[in-house]
Amino acid sequence: MRILRTAFGLTTFAAAAYGAYAAFTFLSYGSRKKTRPSPSLDRFIPEPEVIEQHSTHVDAPAALAYETVPQERATLAWLLKRSFRAGQSHGAQLISRGRRVPNIALASVKAAACSMAAVLLLPEVKRRNRYLTRAALHCGVVARLAGYAEIKLY
Repeated sequence: MRILRTAFGLTTFAAAAYGAYAAFTFLSYGSRKKTRPSPSLDRFIPEPEVIEQHSTHVDAPAALAYETVPQERATLAWLLKRSFRAGQSHGAQLISRGRRVPNIALASVKAAACSMAAVLLLPEVKRRNRYLTRAALHCGVVARLAGYAEIKLY
């Protein structure tokens, strides 16, 4: 019984921490941000030009994009792999910024919160799968920060 109380307490703490993070992200969404672009662009364009060309982020809610998706990629398994791989790429960016341990802790809490949400939303397929793919993304971040090699998709 004590183990269940401890697990429930940790899960509640993780959910509260993720909720606070999500609220902060929601409140700051849509504001213009000055950020550095991906370091991979530095190989092709010198740094001052990259910063000039790619420094402003603007929302475009009316923009539409269409893409055909091959049938073998229209599966949950492929989406989970792709999301995990995207998390590994993000983890590589975090490694270049330093502070591995806090980022591992944050990504672990996010993965736990998304996993709990997926369990709670088991009957609702779309919402459950959305949280599963988010959990896979955060697991990819943890894996990359912990030193695991990146998976190859293509």
